[in-house]
Amino acid sequence: MPRIFDTNDLIELSGAFADSELIVKYNKMAIILEVKHHAVREMVRELFFDLDKNCWVIHNTDFRIHPSFFGHNLAARSIAIQANAARRVGAGRITTLGVGNFRTARYPELSQQWVGYWIWPRLGFDADIPAAIKHFLSANLQGCCRISDLIATPDGMHEWLVHGGEVSLEFDLAEGSKSWAVLDCYTAERNIRV
Repeated sequence: MPRIFDTNDLIELSGAFADSELIVKYNKMAIILEVKHHAVREMVRELFFDLDKNCWVIHNTDFRIHPSFFGHNLAARSIAIQANAARRVGAGRITTLGVGNFRTARYPELSQQWVGYWIWPRLGFDADIPAAIKHFLSANLQGCCRISDLIATPDGMHEWLVHGGEVSLEFDLAEGSKSWAVLDCYTAERNIRV
């Protein structure tokens, strides 16, 4: 039987910041959480129950921060809130689409920059390195299979920044997963507490 969420669960599962407004909608397949906050342009999450794996899944559909708040670690804070809530309620995983590439990450107009391919893996989201990208990697990095393996080194991080691109990503909520290790390291280095 799927868990019933209370209001606090939904707020935290959305990754909403303090002083946010949460709009909850339902359709036949999902609970849709839309966050309104002065630092956010778009923030939408979908919760659905995976019958095959018997668990809740959170899909981060949209997350766009106002350019004036770039560099404030809002994505990291939001994911830390969300991942901790997801673990608490027994969700199976968090998914997202990391959009963008090196070209879109460098658009002069900040509001048009797409950097999810770069940001989400640095927060613990992971996937196999797409074959279309793998062949661009240096010989010493060809043995890397997962994005997390690649970005674990400075050279690999640089190559993912330059050659990486749109990819479906997943945060593994299992205790002791690489996703947790990466997120915990990122938030500790930046003194982010939730």
